[in-house]
Amino acid sequence: MQKPKSFEQAMIRIDEIVNLLERGEIALDDALAMFEEATSLVRRCESLLKDAEQKISLLTSAKPDNANGSENNTLTPEVNDDDV
Repeated sequence: MQKPKSFEQAMIRIDEIVNLLERGEIALDDALAMFEEATSLVRRCESLLKDAEQKISLLTSAKPDNANGSENNTLTPEVNDDDV
């Protein structure tokens, strides 16, 4: 099967695999292959979620450009003293 490209497609495929495995009608080798596919998809989803959380954090931490409240259109990551 082709690797799902989006988070939503991956979640649908994980759900399909779980349903097939729960039925218990699959040969052991096939079940192991499906389990391996599902764990890979879960890792991909976790990575996509982490990336989305970082983008949201960056967007919500954008500071106003000046005193009149206009927003800064340039997003730059914050630098901690530990990073320098």
